Amino acid sequence: MLKNSDDQWPEGDLEAAQRAARYIRHDPFPHVPAALLGSATFADYARVTGMVYPFKGFDRQKNEFEKGLIKPASYEVRPGDSFFYFDVHGYRRKIGIGPDAEERFIRLEANSITFCSTDERFRLPNYIAMRFNLRIRHVHRGILLGTGPIVDPGFNKKLLIPLHNLTDSDYFISLDEGLIWVEFTKTYLQPQASELDPYIDVNLPENTQKDFNKFFMEASNGQPIRSSIPTAIDQAEQKADQAMRHVAELREIVRNISIVGILAIIVGMLAIVIPTIDLVRAVAMD
Repeated sequence: MLKNSDDQWPEGDLEAAQRAARYIRHDPFPHVPAALLGSATFADYARVTGMVYPFKGFDRQKNEFEKGLIKPASYEVRPGDSFFYFDVHGYRRKIGIGPDAEERFIRLEANSITFCSTDERFRLPNYIAMRFNLRIRHVHRGILLGTGPIVDPGFNKKLLIPLHNLTDSDYFISLDEGLIWVEFTKTYLQPQASELDPYIDVNLPENTQKDFNKFFMEASNGQPIRSSIPTAIDQAEQKADQAMRHVAELREIVRNISIVGILAIIVGMLAIVIPTIDLVRAVAMD
């Protein structure tokens, strides 16, 4: 049974967290089968369990869905208030793009990897998994996310999304522009009488709840996470410069050889012509 107050949308992040704790193991809609959830159903779960906050897909004043953010089986998520990248010196940089920031967009440098956080926090109960994909517009413009990463039940934080800009130009994503589409699937739970119960742990390990700083440090073993493309370009440019220097050196060698060859020919011709002239003179004098 639902508490009367839980039938309304959470009034803040604290209330959403309290709802998530209350319903992490208790399914408020047990009649919903294990399957990919449609928009009305995952909106119900977001409203009651606080699994997505803030949930922007429903206009509470108009009491209707925001059509631009909701599809029949997916929900659009926009960028959060910060993003991260590693500069050319290997230092991690955090760029704030919140309400007070001068720039209200994410800048993805050419041939780079940028990590973007979501605005929404996800508090998935133990019976709902999530999958997300990059908005197709960004894919067609040369941005790569990866295909359908799955987020297990029990996940409790914002998403951190690695975006690969494979183009040779900087790319910009506005905070008002969709970043990813997410879908929710209700999982099948083993019956309580199952002989496998002692081996099943629906709670995620603690290492999946790391903050962004610890995640970066442990995921990369303290090394910067950057695209290999700029390094490959630099190496190619260095090799090209070396090749040009070698060509210039060869040209100089060939030029010197040519000069020496010409001089040798002149000397050889003189060696022939001078005795000939002397012979002609001698004959003329006789």
